[in-house]
Amino acid sequence: MGTATHLIHGFWQKQSGLHLWIEQVDGHKIVTGSGIIPGTFPPVIEDLIVGKRYRHRVDMHLMTPKGRERKLPVPTIACTPEQAVPVLAAIAAIVDDAKGPDDPASSPQATPEQCATLAPDLLWLAHMYRGLTAFARAGRVTIKLGFFERQWYPTWQLAAGLGERGWLVSMTKAAPGVITINGGPTIVEDIADELLHWIVNSLISAEYHRPRPTPWHDFAAALVESNPLRRGGATLVSALNKWRDSIAAIDVQLVLMIEEPDPNPDLESAGGSSPQPIWPIRVQVRSGVDAPMPIHPANFDHATNRRITALRREAQLITPYLNPDRPDPDSPLVAALRNADNAGDWDVYLTTDELLSFINDAVPRLRERGIIVMLPRMWRRQAVTAHMHLRDDEEATAAPQLGLDHIVAFDWRVS
Repeated sequence: MGTATHLIHGFWQKQSGLHLWIEQVDGHKIVTGSGIIPGTFPPVIEDLIVGKRYRHRVDMHLMTPKGRERKLPVPTIACTPEQAVPVLAAIAAIVDDAKGPDDPASSPQATPEQCATLAPDLLWLAHMYRGLTAFARAGRVTIKLGFFERQWYPTWQLAAGLGERGWLVSMTKAAPGVITINGGPTIVEDIADELLHWIVNSLISAEYHRPRPTPWHDFAAALVESNPLRRGGATLVSALNKWRDSIAAIDVQLVLMIEEPDPNPDLESAGGSSPQPIWPIRVQVRSGVDAPMPIHPANFDHATNRRITALRREAQLITPYLNPDRPDPDSPLVAALRNADNAGDWDVYLTTDELLSFINDAVPRLRERGIIVMLPRMWRRQAVTAHMHLRDDEEATAAPQLGLDHIVAFDWRVS
């Protein structure tokens, strides 16, 4: 990628949307689009900034090359959340094309020198758009009502599952400093709240405008056209909130997954010759009917961490094997198991004797408390029972034997 003479930056401001501003690399000066050589930026950026007036001046906290923070009025080009969708989509397409176009014979959307003008903060915003679009295409959205200018507006909202909340946490950690300093600690949630609605509507617009025998319901029309409800009120808001809360109220669950010792020869060699088997118990979490996922508290929001921590404490009261202070078995295999792709921070590792004790004593009590315990696929745990079948001995003689009137035969069956 070539060296850029200018950088196009982006940041998000609540209620006003996407703001673009230009930095001259030499001297780190904030400039406008006038005087910039044509072809400096990708075509989609130049089409946006050529001939535009930088009417929106925003006070921003910026870092100087010497590491000092300064507050400066920055001239910007503002895009509403609706206008930001095609802009960020085009930038995301440029980034994807730079990694390798789908059609090798097609010409790239931007040269390497033009791609180098996209600042990290703008690339982060494009990645934010890409993630929200993926959730929208997967149907991971709900509906909420917002009150604006004394009217009720229905809007799309990101679902509140573990995957969505974990992704928001990851995006917050990856956000450039200029984004979080000027947008505040909730900037990621603000972008999701304001941008997702327009992303969803852009995806379903073609389907909505197709001819149909009957008109759309007033609520659906207001949602897709971003218009206020004609008959919005407290009753509708209460009913919609109750429906949405019923979705968000799906509680998280702990799932304990017992794995068999790994037969991988490389893993076995890590423990030397013939190490004793180590049984991993993967302590995972799931929400609703979602697949369980390894627990890494740093990837979850505070509410989820509080809930799963409470569940973990409850499980520790049932069995000491889930105590985090309990020492691991003295085996080099443990280190290799901790580095497995599905390993989590709360996993425990047991010897064979400890596993038998865990299954016989702890598993029934854990299941009684609603904690899911999954055994290996081919395992089945059943109670041991004994049956005795009695019958007359057909070969018994008429004379009594051993003081019995009849000799009986019997079969023992143990299962």
